[in-house]
Amino acid sequence: MPKDRISWPKLSSKQMKSRTIKALSNPVHWLLKAQELSIVVHQHERTIKRIFTRVSKNPDLAIKEHIKSTALMIAYLMTSAFMLENLTKGIVIGTNPNENTVKESTNTHDLEALFSQVGLVFINDYEKQLCERLTRFGTWAGRYPSPKLNKSADNIDTFCLFPDFNIIRKWEKELTRMLIELTRSNSSL
Repeated sequence: MPKDRISWPKLSSKQMKSRTIKALSNPVHWLLKAQELSIVVHQHERTIKRIFTRVSKNPDLAIKEHIKSTALMIAYLMTSAFMLENLTKGIVIGTNPNENTVKESTNTHDLEALFSQVGLVFINDYEKQLCERLTRFGTWAGRYPSPKLNKSADNIDTFCLFPDFNIIRKWEKELTRMLIELTRSNSSL
């Protein structure tokens, strides 16, 4: 084997499952992954805003920039959903770090249900609709041309792409605060 390759020890499926559960049970791991995603989210946001500014100054660019801005908004919404999902899962799992919590939490992508579990409430219907839209982008609209399940497309205008940067940032800030507080309290135990 070439010297520049890493040789991972061979693990049994039981050992691998144990390592995975241990890693997923640690809220710090969820926080770190959410912070990585946050960097991408904020880069997309800055780029989208630059495109909007260019188009507002020169409307002739609108058609040329449409596909680029649409692709970036889809990526922004999908990555935002992943980031918020990691933050909430970190809080849920960190509050009760055991194998069952890990299994239950990692099997859902429903942001509304996850937000409810951590006590994050919507202040109006618009926030609830944005959360539903983000769930769609995290589960299918950001990755597939069509939902795999019919219920995934019900009762929501998935393709309303204009993101509300301020609400997503507000949720990110609150969930990050909650997760950091949880990691600090867990480390003092």
